[in-house]
Order: sequence, then C-alpha cells, then structure tokens
Amino acid sequence: MLSFTDQSHFIKVFKKIKNQTPKDYQRRNKKV
Repeated sequence: MLSFTDQSHFIKVFKKIKNQTPKDYQRRNKKV
C-alpha cells in the first residue's frame, strides 16, 4: 500500500493516473 499524508493528495494523484476518482473507479470495477 502506498502511504499518503492525506486523502485529498491521494485523490489528486489517483485522478491524474486513472483519470477518474477512486470512488468512480470502485463503482466501475466492482465485481458482480
């Protein structure tokens, strides 16, 4: 697991890499 000091920083980095928020990613990649 990567360590980030705060959640907003993590979200920014995640969004930059995946071009979506972690929440959106989770929703779209939820296993059925």
